[in-house]
Amino acid sequence: MSDRYSHKRPQNNLPNIVIIVTVALTVLMIIACIYMWHNSQKQKALAEQYARQYTQLQEKEANLKPDVTAITSGKFDLQGSEKSLAKDYTVLIKALFGDASAKAVKNAENSYLNHFGTDGWHDLKEIAFANQNSLVATSNSDTKITFKDFSLKDQTIKIVIYTRFSVPKSKSSAGYGIAYITTTYNFKTHTARDTTVQSSFADDN
Repeated sequence: MSDRYSHKRPQNNLPNIVIIVTVALTVLMIIACIYMWHNSQKQKALAEQYARQYTQLQEKEANLKPDVTAITSGKFDLQGSEKSLAKDYTVLIKALFGDASAKAVKNAENSYLNHFGTDGWHDLKEIAFANQNSLVATSNSDTKITFKDFSLKDQTIKIVIYTRFSVPKSKSSAGYGIAYITTTYNFKTHTARDTTVQSSFADDN
């Protein structure tokens, strides 16, 4: 009989497919392991960075001291002005970090602009606001205001602020953070400039 009617059996490619799938899965697992290792190293580095920042801010807070050169002159009542500023800054900072709502803080935005300047207020909002409608801090446990470098000629003074506040566990495993703020206030214009803001969130580790 002629074999023109005969057909070749289809070749079984199953072993090749299994090998390809196995190799592909192995490559994916290797990539996943590398990514997880890299991510863990990144998280470790961030944790160490936050720990260093937190320690530095605590050291700054421990060294806060009132300006012993504060004077009261017939032309300018420095002590009275410092007392008034300390009250204003304490209210503003405690409100921003735990003692008020986001809505109340937004309503007082002009006061924040006057006391921290445009750039300073922008930096504070980046830290203090969780979103448009809520603040990061849930309560304020400690706020300190100190003064230094008063210039009678320019009628300016540098203000140093330390604040500690409670935050949700999702933000900090220890449940609180701190901020260290400096600004230069001008008594002539009743505005501030050159504001710097440092913050850190505590970790149980």
